[in-house]
Amino acid sequence: MGILAKNFAWFNGVKSIAFSPDGKWLACGNDDYTIKVWALETGQELYTLMGHSSSVNQLSLVEMG
Repeated sequence: MGILAKNFAWFNGVKSIAFSPDGKWLACGNDDYTIKVWALETGQELYTLMGHSSSVNQLSLVEMG
C-alpha cells in the first residue's frame, strides 16, 4: 500500500488521467466534458479545458519540442 501524498479537490466523475512526461502535471478527463490540469508539486489546479461534446474518456500529455 502507498501513502497519499496530495489530495486534489476534484475527482468527481473522472473518466481518464494522464501524467506529463516530466512528471510535473496531472490531467483528468471528466464526465462534465472538461479536462482539468493540476500541478503535482503544489496540488494547484492550473487549467480547465472546456469545449468537448461528451465525457473525456481518453487523454494523453506529450512533450512538444
